[in-house]
Amino acid sequence: MEDKFSELSEFIEGLKIRYLSVHLDPRKRHRKLNYDLDVRAFCLFSHAAIEQYFEELAEHTLDVLMRQWNSGYPMSKTAVISLMSLLMSESLPKIAIEDDESKPQVKPLHMVSQILRERVKAFPKKISDNHGASLKYLRAMFAPLGIDIDPGPSADSALSKLASSRGAYAHRRTPAKSGFHVYKPMSPKDALTAAMDCLQYCKLLLAEVPVSPPKDSYSAEGMYLSAHRAKVANVLKEIADQKLRQGRTRLPR
Repeated sequence: MEDKFSELSEFIEGLKIRYLSVHLDPRKRHRKLNYDLDVRAFCLFSHAAIEQYFEELAEHTLDVLMRQWNSGYPMSKTAVISLMSLLMSESLPKIAIEDDESKPQVKPLHMVSQILRERVKAFPKKISDNHGASLKYLRAMFAPLGIDIDPGPSADSALSKLASSRGAYAHRRTPAKSGFHVYKPMSPKDALTAAMDCLQYCKLLLAEVPVSPPKDSYSAEGMYLSAHRAKVANVLKEIADQKLRQGRTRLPR
């Protein structure tokens, strides 16, 4: 996903150069009607690109999580939380207990795997139902993946600004004549600040993708723990044997 974030950063930088750079030049002054269409275009295209990034990140997170599950290797605590969140995203699953002793009990692993397959199959609808980059849409996509997506004040404000401007700019016009109620256009500086804050939030959210240590590190850790436990076990055994030998050599009173 790092390449997707780089693409997003480059795209927004291109939008800045194309639509805002001339208006951000301190040597020039522009009236609102001069920069209105450029700010509209910048906000609309930025919002669409950020929305796409969030959807791609949700798909990536699900893919990473399921690859960890299918690997059979131990999962990190964050990955386990994500797995449990996915299991509970539709309804709280229950383990089916077979009361008939003549029938075999379905293994819990098979039950969990089946429920996970159902959740994975249903997840694309959450992405297709997404219609924006505001907080309510992000929660709908990322809460089932166990990711806390509530942003800080600056990112929250930026997401709200882009979302509201996108709706207003896409569905209203700013007439040159008076007598029509219009949406107050953002300044080029405010539009760029909102996009940059959203971009920073995209980077922070990428770091929240649940990751488990690679196989090699688990193997090394497992070997270290096994050796350490074996050493402790040998020490305890030696202490126990020593006590046993002392007990045998003691003379009765």
